[in-house]
Amino acid sequence: MRGQREKFFQADRRLFFLRRSATRCGENRAIDDPTGANKRQMEYEGQAIDPDFQIERVKLDELDPEQFYSRFVVKRRPVVLEGTIEGWEPEKWTLERLMRMSVEKEVIVERRSAGDRAFGTDTPRVKMPWSEFIARMGNKDEEESDYYLSTQYEDNDDEVDEFCSFPLSCFLDQVPARPSILGSLVPNRMNMWMGKSRVGTSSGLHHDFDDNLYILLKGEKKFCLFSPIDAYKMNTYGTIKRVHPNGLINYEGCEETRSDGITLSEVTALLSMSKQPCPTAPSSSDLSASDVTADDSCGEQSDCLSCSFDMSSFKDDFDDYVDMSADSLSREADDGSEEPLHFCKLPSSYFVNSRSSSPPHRVLELHQGDALYLPAGWFHEVTSCGTHDSSDHVHLAVNYWLYPPTTTATFESPYQDDLCRQVWTRKLQSARARNPSAAPSDPVPV
Repeated sequence: MRGQREKFFQADRRLFFLRRSATRCGENRAIDDPTGANKRQMEYEGQAIDPDFQIERVKLDELDPEQFYSRFVVKRRPVVLEGTIEGWEPEKWTLERLMRMSVEKEVIVERRSAGDRAFGTDTPRVKMPWSEFIARMGNKDEEESDYYLSTQYEDNDDEVDEFCSFPLSCFLDQVPARPSILGSLVPNRMNMWMGKSRVGTSSGLHHDFDDNLYILLKGEKKFCLFSPIDAYKMNTYGTIKRVHPNGLINYEGCEETRSDGITLSEVTALLSMSKQPCPTAPSSSDLSASDVTADDSCGEQSDCLSCSFDMSSFKDDFDDYVDMSADSLSREADDGSEEPLHFCKLPSSYFVNSRSSSPPHRVLELHQGDALYLPAGWFHEVTSCGTHDSSDHVHLAVNYWLYPPTTTATFESPYQDDLCRQVWTRKLQSARARNPSAAPSDPVPV
């Protein structure tokens, strides 16, 4: 049983990194591969960038969760939310407050090469004491920093299995595990992003495998967006095989997924942990937990999956069960570096300034206090800088990664089953157990 638990939690802790590729039986719209080697599937049903499309800016106090879901989430439509997300008042998240944190702990930061304005691709990561990183951010004699904090740690890090990593884990008593505007959407992880630039640094053009609620606490951000409908034109390092109806993108050579991004092996591990029989013909990427009847000796599935376990004792042996290594999500670039499959070989400026046949785009700006909802699969390049009147040129943001809902779901039940919520519950319980001083400001989700 312990081995089954370990397999489940190794699947759980990698859900963020592994939004994988799949083929699906059934009727799909096929797109001819330019090489003629295969047929590629474009099933996207959400928002495209047509001539009349504009990204709305909506005041948060004029939008309730159900309206947010029906107007934007289910239509896969980005939106800028103006107003304060509860717990994320920008005036509270100052460098002075972060400097006062007494915890002496190392963080993993990206370090770019001299003269390089981009983070987020093959940028090397280094460990640095938290106090040193914050001191670098607060140094007013420097307008630019070669260091960038993203708390999306690698697979071998101790905290990758949690809902959030340090330093956000110290504030679990002060921020919502799920902001109220999200309704029934399920978070996968929460991250902090911090850097320093006067002229602006780039994230590189890429898409993500989760929905994103991105909250800007300090500085300015510019997003250049492209719709998932144009995914096959975006010249990614990986070979796109399928675009799900909700925009989730799958790649050749990676494992099969459902539309919420959970791999079939992860579903199997969940069911195996709860002593349920594994699927005998795992060919459909829409397999759900409800497709398998619970074992009488185990009781109801939801009861089994909500059991509490000690996550600190789990060993990294899930790779023996299925190839889930991060290497499978990268590909060697022309210069020999390893680039993630979901990054583009060209910057957004190439498409913006190129011929009229290039995919259409939209540009939006975020200012302090704004939040952006960005559905999975939307390509984007983010340019980050401090505000023009700031003395430190720091930019700071947090985000919630969310499991992508299906396009046919309802506000009350946005997913095909309960697996996403079960994983989130366990991650949140674990994060709070590791940080007992951070008492929950809201109950553990049920």
